[in-house]
Amino acid sequence: MRSQVTVGAVALFDRSHRVLVAQRPSDGSMPDVWEFPGGKQRVGEDIRSTACRETREELGIRIGEQKLCPFDVVQHSYETFDLVLHLFICSEWEGLLVPMVHNRLRWVPLRQLFSYRMPPADGPLVEKLVLAFGDT
Repeated sequence: MRSQVTVGAVALFDRSHRVLVAQRPSDGSMPDVWEFPGGKQRVGEDIRSTACRETREELGIRIGEQKLCPFDVVQHSYETFDLVLHLFICSEWEGLLVPMVHNRLRWVPLRQLFSYRMPPADGPLVEKLVLAFGDT
């Protein structure tokens, strides 16, 4: 039986309408690809809480759950598991961004996201983000 992994991730936007992407570690799964910060939901945890906890652990920032705007949910079947990815939008947080687990962080204009190597599950999200916010 295939396992299902549920993830809460956040597309952080700065005042210039750029989105933050984080480069995964070179020694892990999907090495060196760029992704929206986030991670796996814990048993009994609300998906908003997951997104807030993961951004705190990965970036050192604090996001209030009320600051997260649900954007989309995508499903993707990887070779060994099925992923359900909840993406939130956020433009307000507390603290300075520090790459706690990623190689690098980068602010990217939305349309430039297509030139970054990202996990397959993120592709549809990038397209929808560009359609929704690409001309702002």
